[in-house]
Amino acid sequence: MSARTIKLLHVEDNVADRLLIARLLGAMKEYVFNITRAATEITAVAELNKGGVEFVILDYKLPMGDGLGALKKLRQLDQAVPIIVLSGVTTTEIGAECMQAGADDYLNKQDLTAEKLSASVRKAMGRASAWPTLREQALPIAKAFMERIGNDLLAAVDDLEKALRQSGITHEQVQILFETLMPDLESTKSKSNRPALMMVRPLLLELVERLATPPAPPPKPLGSSRQGV
Repeated sequence: MSARTIKLLHVEDNVADRLLIARLLGAMKEYVFNITRAATEITAVAELNKGGVEFVILDYKLPMGDGLGALKKLRQLDQAVPIIVLSGVTTTEIGAECMQAGADDYLNKQDLTAEKLSASVRKAMGRASAWPTLREQALPIAKAFMERIGNDLLAAVDDLEKALRQSGITHEQVQILFETLMPDLESTKSKSNRPALMMVRPLLLELVERLATPPAPPPKPLGSSRQGV
């Protein structure tokens, strides 16, 4: 079986790191990488906008911008393209931010090997290959869910979110709260014979997501534009 050619965008300003990644990628037998390089966030966005990029390896530290900002912009342009973020100094906080922003993986340059990079590339390529099918499968489910959710329920969820915030409950404690509801919910009539916790899980996840995100600050009142003389 011949190797598949992949057009890869490597966003990195350090020449030594560029050469290292090219060498590590060269160890993969199933892919041949046609590498386009970009040194800044601006050039990376421009390259992705040209089209045809099938994979992105992104350095977390960039001149004229940072990797997280670049990641968010690249992900806005293309929701499906695989993106791996590399960093010379890794922390769990930065890793979590990158994954939340849409990275497929977050790797430490200091202990990077051909095996680790290859495993990450294969996993990201697998996710990207499945993306169209997953989207087709998710769309009718999302549509059906939207058709069954009314404004009254959404308003009630908004009110519950406010009450949860005012009480000081954490998003981790929301699941415990919902677990205490199960004896009452098990007797509720439902078209499904599945466990009550499974039935209300979308509501639970929505509230957990909301509470994990700081509330938006209230709009600032419009001040007088009159200036003293």
